[in-house]
Amino acid sequence: MAYEITGPYLNAALLCEKVLSEADGVLTAVRVIDRFIVSGPNPEMSPATLPLFLLIMLKSGQFRGPSVIKFYVETPSAQRLPTLEFQVNFEGDDDRGVNVVANISFQAHETGVYWFTLLYQDQPLTRIPLRVLYQRTAFAQPGR
Repeated sequence: MAYEITGPYLNAALLCEKVLSEADGVLTAVRVIDRFIVSGPNPEMSPATLPLFLLIMLKSGQFRGPSVIKFYVETPSAQRLPTLEFQVNFEGDDDRGVNVVANISFQAHETGVYWFTLLYQDQPLTRIPLRVLYQRTAFAQPGR
């Protein structure tokens, strides 16, 4: 027996610098990000706030009604950060849906790949990778 997916369907899930919402309801993702470079003078990276927005776009399919989309981040050292929840309501035609735009700025404490996992009905919907790199900046020595 084949498994039939009836919705909702993932249209897009991405990390970006900001999301513009036009008067007609159309969204624009600005600067889609899959890597973030942290700069500093120290040999090792200090904790850094990453200013990110999460954009999730879902289409209803046959699903109707209220639901919860969950989201969590897993650090490069496999630490799972607290789960965030977004209340959504699917209504209308099959091609209608919901958009979630969330400011998810967080503290990066290490370099490597952070995984952003989206869950629908506690089942993974997709994962978004974000690589954090550290670049040591040159610093001027006093008196030179």
